[in-house]
Amino acid sequence: MHDFKSINKGNTISIKKIAEYALELGVSQNHLNDTIKRITGKSAGQLVKSQLLKQATMCLKHSEKTVSEIAYKLGYEDPSYFARYYKRHTGHSPSDIRQHNP
Repeated sequence: MHDFKSINKGNTISIKKIAEYALELGVSQNHLNDTIKRITGKSAGQLVKSQLLKQATMCLKHSEKTVSEIAYKLGYEDPSYFARYYKRHTGHSPSDIRQHNP
């Protein structure tokens, strides 16, 4: 939710690498990956990407920003890649989400 508010204010989210999260937690990257995989069934990278898609969905539903602006704020350099990635992983295009959530 904090990231959504940040994006809505016009800020960009800084996506960290898994190694950075591990360093902050004082564990090795392998340990972090193994622990997350054991608990969630997903790799740490998959978990981060899943959260990013959730943030994108919140922005698409509740923000006045364009799809391109949202893509840039989420750290994607190419809005068309973001749209393809979003559709591949959610089954819906960003514009579909916008149209069904006026």
